Amino acid sequence: MTTRRKSFGSDNHAGAHPEILRAMAEGGQGDALPYGADEWTARAAEELAAAFGARDALFVFNGTAANVLGVSLMLKPYEAVI
Repeated sequence: MTTRRKSFGSDNHAGAHPEILRAMAEGGQGDALPYGADEWTARAAEELAAAFGARDALFVFNGTAANVLGVSLMLKPYEAVI
């Protein structure tokens, strides 16, 4: 009997689901404006904002950046999280 181990590693060291890879390959066809000025980024931001009732969506590199941004939006400059 094999014991399965849980991984608590970062999400950016695991492979992507095949459907995600296919969608990325399809979306990567042709030319697009860089740095968020493309139709894919605009569409994703609109859909995320609508789903969460927000004015806009901010995209970050990884989970740590998302956590820092999220916490910074909830705290006053002199507050902290321990």
